[in-house]
Amino acid sequence: MKEFIKKLRGYVVTAYANRLYRKAVKIAEKRHKEEKTMIYVISSYFDESRLVTYNRRQFRSAKEYLRLRSQKIESLKAGSWYHTTDAIDRNGMDPADKEARRIAFVRMILERAGL
Repeated sequence: MKEFIKKLRGYVVTAYANRLYRKAVKIAEKRHKEEKTMIYVISSYFDESRLVTYNRRQFRSAKEYLRLRSQKIESLKAGSWYHTTDAIDRNGMDPADKEARRIAFVRMILERAGL
């Protein structure tokens, strides 16, 4: 019975993590259409399980607020869970990279849940 409950918990947490991820990607795509700039989906600085969307300007202001001098835009792009294309619709993510990052996010949420 414990194994069944653990498996059920795993399914629920996985569904929840996928929902969080899809919702953040949807918000990023909507912002990209409105702002015509690259939008990054990253974990919040204060709660890793919460996803937020940043553009370059927001990232720089958060970096100044948190006094993170060593963080660069390249590291933001490499460490983000998802990013949209740039203003001229280039430098987007390939489907394999999107899927790998989604799976990594789900795995992080499962580990935080103790599964």
